[in-house]
Amino acid sequence: MDLRVLAVVLTLVVACDAPKASDAGNDTGPQAEPDTEPDADADTDTDTDIDTDTDTDTDTDTDTDTDTGTDTGAAPAVCTAGVTEAEPSDGTSGWYWLDPLNVAFDDPPATSDIFSLTDAEGTAVEFEAEWDESGQAATLSISGGLAGSTEYVWTVACAETTTISFSTSEYGTPLTIGDEELVGRTFAFDLGDADLREPPGFSGFIGEYVENPLLMGIIGSDSAAGEIMFISAEGHITGEGGITQDMHKDTVVFESGGWADAPAFKAHTDSLVMVYEATGRPTTKFPLYDVYFGGTFNSDATMIGGGRLNGLVDTRNMAPLIGLESGDSVWCDAMTALGLTCIDCGDGDEYCIYLDAYFDDAPLIEGLTMVPISTDSDG
Repeated sequence: MDLRVLAVVLTLVVACDAPKASDAGNDTGPQAEPDTEPDADADTDTDTDIDTDTDTDTDTDTDTDTDTGTDTGAAPAVCTAGVTEAEPSDGTSGWYWLDPLNVAFDDPPATSDIFSLTDAEGTAVEFEAEWDESGQAATLSISGGLAGSTEYVWTVACAETTTISFSTSEYGTPLTIGDEELVGRTFAFDLGDADLREPPGFSGFIGEYVENPLLMGIIGSDSAAGEIMFISAEGHITGEGGITQDMHKDTVVFESGGWADAPAFKAHTDSLVMVYEATGRPTTKFPLYDVYFGGTFNSDATMIGGGRLNGLVDTRNMAPLIGLESGDSVWCDAMTALGLTCIDCGDGDEYCIYLDAYFDDAPLIEGLTMVPISTDSDG
């Protein structure tokens, strides 16, 4: 017999006598070595016994541990900083409705998502948080302001949860009177007791040199159009402690800068001149430029709260007040030693300082209606 035919016959005999895969189970015992040659009987029993026990442990342990550990990425930042100061503080009453909330920490918080603000009923109040450069202090501004005469709860969730309950003053509640009743009313602002935040440290200076109140009288109001108009002048304190308009001082008109958010208002004038007069002292004029004035009426318009006045004060006439000879730059030169730098007055001359003054509540002066006066002063 041809040797090649004999080899084929022997191969077929061996194949028939070999145990079947179904009989062998998972038999990992000695098996024929995989035939690396192309065998027509490819023996789909690829029983190289790859142990289809796919026990690559398909126990994929779906316990990818949803404990957001390192299995699923970085864990959420945890705030470990502590609150060192907050305004308002817990228990504050009479908070001004347009003032922002302020908070400081002993370390920069790892996350900014740590604030919540609700009213007493639990309704969320929208706000925007702004952080300072250090990352350790934040200011929360409330668009449109808080409501007047309302309780709020402010929560800061950091190393410990800080809960601050506070309430607003009456300012921010709607007006109960109309435009016609507003016109003719006059309010007195105590300049001598103003909180002068800019320039810093100068509150005492204003208190020493400005004795008379600032009067603001309403000469027009159109709430539908969002416009309100004032005239302003220095007042005069009478011997009986009352306040009247100084009829020897010019009045200035403040055009509406915003009345759409009544009872809050803002008004503007290009210039305002304050005059200092005292026995033994030279009469001195304090011109102010680009002046804004604002505040909020209480519901019956018998008081203005949150009063604020800012603008540029021209210092060219002020040197004699500090015992120096007159001269445009003398006052500014003297103030340089205190770290105060004069700025452009708007005419290219750097003789002005920025003034930003806040006032206590300004009362309605009953029976006083201001009248326009012009003395043809050169200002």
